[in-house]
Amino acid sequence: IIISFFLLWILIHLFHVSCILQWKYDHKLEMLCRRIINTLNNHDKKYFIILFSAMLVAAPLIYFFVMNPDQQARIQTMFDIEADIQGIGFQQWRGRVALANGGFAGQGYLSGDITQAGILPESHNDFIFCSIGEELGFLGAVAVPLLFSLMVIRGVKIALRIPDRFCALVVLGLVTKLALQVALNIAVVTNSMPNTGISLPFFSSGGTSLALQIFEMGIILNLSRYSRLKK
Repeated sequence: IIISFFLLWILIHLFHVSCILQWKYDHKLEMLCRRIINTLNNHDKKYFIILFSAMLVAAPLIYFFVMNPDQQARIQTMFDIEADIQGIGFQQWRGRVALANGGFAGQGYLSGDITQAGILPESHNDFIFCSIGEELGFLGAVAVPLLFSLMVIRGVKIALRIPDRFCALVVLGLVTKLALQVALNIAVVTNSMPNTGISLPFFSSGGTSLALQIFEMGIILNLSRYSRLKK
């Protein structure tokens, strides 16, 4: 199950790369993904080593020859945010200030000086974690990823105890999507990775997104009935 899930993870992220780089020929990428998965399906370690080495070689080539100047600037800001705090790094710089402004216990609910004053763009959406950090402080900023971690751990336990392979992969896919989305959102607002515009599940504004996330949790809960969890 773990190997098959890893192959599915590779496929999903290749499609993510195509979206980020705005490639037009996604059907060709789909065929490439199918060939990669068929090749790796024999679980031979040497293929994983080859794939990882190819990714390392492809990274600088994509940066210099595929990405446009705006995409390159986003990556450069990750390493030196103060180089352009009035331009491409403005949002992440303000986000870090808001997080630091919260201190240990925060300024209180709906009492953030930066987030409530509109100084930080998208403080209700992609950068809502900064609002949490400023209003609830370090305690709130730690509590949120901790709660998500408990959800993910519980989901993985459910998946590993489901006899049906397909249902197990569905649960693993959903909890991994949740974990990656939370990790990427927090990484962006803390300037650990380039700004990608990924929302924080169950917190960021958006009724459609919230409805889909609740629907996904419902699938996990429904499939948990077939797991061999000890009560």
